[in-house]
Amino acid sequence: MSKVFVSHSSKDKEIVERISYDLIKNNIPVWLDSYELSIGDSLYDKIFSGLNESNFIVVVISSNYNNSFWTSKEFKTILAKEERDKKKYLIPIRIDSTIVPLEIADRLHQNFQDDFQNSIKQLVRFLKKQEISIKAIPLSSRQLIISFHQFTELEINIIKSPLIDVDLDSNKSYNFLKSQLFFSEYNKIDKILLLAKANILLIENNQEILNQFERDCQYIEDYIDQLLRGILIILNSYKKRDIFIIYNSIYWFSKAIMTDIALLIKRYLKEQQASEFIPNFENRIFSRFSEKFYNENQICKVDVYDKKNPSLFFSPFINEDNNAYKELLSYGGVFQLIFWELFDYESLSKYFIPQNVYANTINERSYPLLINFDDYMVGLH
Repeated sequence: MSKVFVSHSSKDKEIVERISYDLIKNNIPVWLDSYELSIGDSLYDKIFSGLNESNFIVVVISSNYNNSFWTSKEFKTILAKEERDKKKYLIPIRIDSTIVPLEIADRLHQNFQDDFQNSIKQLVRFLKKQEISIKAIPLSSRQLIISFHQFTELEINIIKSPLIDVDLDSNKSYNFLKSQLFFSEYNKIDKILLLAKANILLIENNQEILNQFERDCQYIEDYIDQLLRGILIILNSYKKRDIFIIYNSIYWFSKAIMTDIALLIKRYLKEQQASEFIPNFENRIFSRFSEKFYNENQICKVDVYDKKNPSLFFSPFINEDNNAYKELLSYGGVFQLIFWELFDYESLSKYFIPQNVYANTINERSYPLLINFDDYMVGLH
């Protein structure tokens, strides 16, 4: 097993995570401390084990990197590894105008400061030419990066690769673990919450607001935990279904959770701050899983029952233009229609599964998780 190790200063974390994300998105396996390290791990042992097992080591050169004691040790270890194996592992990339260390000054390097997009493209091409691919990493050793753009829109492409690999397994027996999911937005949310708290501190007699803010911060932590739990449910419970159903369900479920988080944060931000950190987020999306959430007109509800146990039911929103709804109307809404014959893939993954998993996770499993579609009947709400 081999990944591309990313050696960097912690002060450059924001751009380093962007570089790492783009590599992973292109199926390049990455060893990054924030993905690999957990509380209780030996920092020294894990990092130097990662260095030793890596075929290539991307060194993110900056003034921060050159002035760090820890990265200096990493850098010397990389050079010692090259000397020992008589092979070049180190790939230098520069993110500011600092001078490249003398030991590697003769090596060509990518200048990410001047042209990020072209530089990442060249780096990806080089690594793919060396046959570095995430396909060589066992599913049990892969990290699934949960990352978003515009705050609520899941970057879905990054989880397609492991889904395809699971799909190639005819038994589809692998279950993903929570330890494999990495929520990449922690730093962004923490940064926004610091700004929100600073706003509160400018308000006189703010103790009540501060108390509510602390409660909302805890709610956000709970939402993130529910996000990861729900994604695992979709990955593992529906893995025998079409890949489109899985990743589209994850997209809509994640959008609902991140909308909840955005609504909590937005109440403490000024309008300009909100537009900067949560772009294109409008207050009209205040009601989850409704026409305002889906940005569609004529949202209605249907009832889904377990035909063996009618007390197990769930009532999702769907669009009235949906073929399932039209079919129900033609039957007068009688509970005689078989669920799986009624709903197409898009309806299943956009409306039914994300709403059902949301209700099951947010309400602490008080709603049944409906998985075997052949056992359900559908009627008008």
